[in-house]
Amino acid sequence: MHFVIVPAVSLKFLSKERLEENYECHSVKYEEVLLKDRKPFSWEISSNNKNENLLGKKLPTKLYNVKSQEVEEIEEGTKIENYAIVSYVCGKKEPGSKLSLGAEKVLKKAEEACYYLGIDYLWIDQLCINQDDPQEKAEEIKKMHQYYSRAAVTLVSINTNAEEKNTKEDFKTFSLLSVLELVLRSKWFTRSWCYQEGWLSKQTIFMFDDCLVDGRALAGIWVLQQPSYSDGIKYNSVSEFNEGSRKIATPLGWVYYKDGYNDDDKMFLTLNEALRAIKDRKRTLPIDGVYSILGLLPYGEKVKVDYNLAPEQALLEVMKTAAENGYAEPLAWHGKAENGCLIPDMDRKGSTNVRGSLHIKCDKRKKDINFESLDGKEIIRITGSVYNIENPEKNAISFDIEENFAIDGGAYMKNVAVSYLDENKKKYVERKITLLGARETLDEMKINDKLVVFNKEKWRGSKPFGILLRREGDHHRRIGLVEFQKGTEKELTSEKKEEELIILTNDRRHVNKVKGTYNSVSREDKSKNYELVKERGEKERMKCETEIPPKSNR
Repeated sequence: MHFVIVPAVSLKFLSKERLEENYECHSVKYEEVLLKDRKPFSWEISSNNKNENLLGKKLPTKLYNVKSQEVEEIEEGTKIENYAIVSYVCGKKEPGSKLSLGAEKVLKKAEEACYYLGIDYLWIDQLCINQDDPQEKAEEIKKMHQYYSRAAVTLVSINTNAEEKNTKEDFKTFSLLSVLELVLRSKWFTRSWCYQEGWLSKQTIFMFDDCLVDGRALAGIWVLQQPSYSDGIKYNSVSEFNEGSRKIATPLGWVYYKDGYNDDDKMFLTLNEALRAIKDRKRTLPIDGVYSILGLLPYGEKVKVDYNLAPEQALLEVMKTAAENGYAEPLAWHGKAENGCLIPDMDRKGSTNVRGSLHIKCDKRKKDINFESLDGKEIIRITGSVYNIENPEKNAISFDIEENFAIDGGAYMKNVAVSYLDENKKKYVERKITLLGARETLDEMKINDKLVVFNKEKWRGSKPFGILLRREGDHHRRIGLVEFQKGTEKELTSEKKEEELIILTNDRRHVNKVKGTYNSVSREDKSKNYELVKERGEKERMKCETEIPPKSNR
């Protein structure tokens, strides 16, 4: 069954005003799930079919027992039918308190929700991960995909009432759009970690302070509100959508699917898709601009998590892991790196400048992308057909379907002449092609820059693509990713001899030089800079000035 991943196109009808929320722990008693249709939840089905529960399946290493209110170590073979997992904003942590204010409130709400839903076990990071053990935290962060995708339900905490009215009849008059707007205006929807958790959840229930709301209904409205040009999600009618004929994932959880989901159903994003999506979201530590999305990556569990690294170095390590597993992420992003390297720039908050991306895969067995260190610089070696830029037009022309859909700021096009040596005829041949990309990339392109085109048998892109480079001594610097207007790539011969190129991935002189946040990181200064990163994180923890103290560094 084809799995559809709905693009996170922002909904234009939404108010930009932030939702007023609080961490006051009032008593709550949930009596029903609102906006729920007749379709049963997965655990309601599994309770009638014991072969469908979690017996014998891989469980989290620790779970909170809702009945005993104690954390239990989960050994292999432990018989547990299902568990719930929480997604929330931590809030401040008072001195001497084990839990942050947000964790105290979500635990109280989640316990009540589990009582009502008939679920006995709960996973909450501040209780189920030893916050004082860096090694345990690093290992558990890599398991987020497993924990959230295998949970019976993700309980999302929105810290306000869904409605000022208090009777059941009033609740039944809820508008799905109005509830969706509350969720999208909440702090939960602004956080990097929560973005990952929503995508991974097969079933969400949103815990307001006064009621529970079925996340399948909200995810469905999210799908139906997406623009018609979003691939794979166009329906002829709402009734067709309600049939549940497609498997669809959204940032709010997955929609109803008539045959139910199973462990083989998994969703993944590319690294650059995820980096683009969270760049305007918040996090406590800059490095979580990388680590908060590992669960969305198909190779995320293979990444070594190390909070001693500078954020740019952590991103480089993820890029290396991607390439080792056949994902050409260093080549696949739209945007400009100020230092001309293949790794996106990161600002002081841990956000990158990725403005768009393609899906590009390479053969991991042939190691088409090779990372190396050369004269104190991180480089990669790749092979491709190299064409010389001869005569680019002066101005790029906007052509995007809708601004900011394919590329932030809009996609542009520019006609250009390229030349290459025809080795059979022993003469230079010129061809005219049309390139598409970010405006800053096309404007940066000059005569004698290089366009690199890759062997289609080795490199598989979601669209025909190339990389613009500029030669600098014995290596090249990146200008940007470009796509070919449909059909124009055929003007480039497939018989041209390939060349090996050396491209900078991360010049050590520029690592962490982001708007004055950190100084350069040479080999001798690296350890000192890492201590600065840790010191800054500790100060943030102690001051508790941000909305999210380090709950697994969320």
